[in-house]
Amino acid sequence: MSPDNKFEPFVVHYAETFVIPAHVDTYIIQPYGASEGSEIATIKAFVRG
Repeated sequence: MSPDNKFEPFVVHYAETFVIPAHVDTYIIQPYGASEGSEIATIKAFVRG
């Protein structure tokens, strides 16, 4: 979710990969559906040219 509406909310399922563009300053990642209230984990990686 983007607090400043730079993109629409979308659901990411277990083990899916997604990219957050550099121009997005703030974003929120939170559990959804059956996972609400659970702890989640993410891996942050950078792509170099």
